[in-house]
Amino acid sequence: MLSIYDRGSDDADPFAVEEIVTGSIPTRVEVALNHTHLPKLEDHDVIRWDREEGTVAPGPAFEEIEPFIDGLEDNRKRLPDDWRSGPDG
Repeated sequence: MLSIYDRGSDDADPFAVEEIVTGSIPTRVEVALNHTHLPKLEDHDVIRWDREEGTVAPGPAFEEIEPFIDGLEDNRKRLPDDWRSGPDG
């Protein structure tokens, strides 16, 4: 699975939201993603989100959050289990 973070801010091509979420999505998570998280990220220009197409792409401000994401990625094993995704846990 390739995440929006893995694609980085240089890859402006949109991709399906389903590509960034592994496994089945509980309804409450899907609702929160579509009604809270994605709209907020879009409002702050972190992502470009096409609700109708179901696609996302890095936005103009994506580079601003990359250091934070780097820190999370570097400390992946220290995060709570329910925060982790992907084959490394």
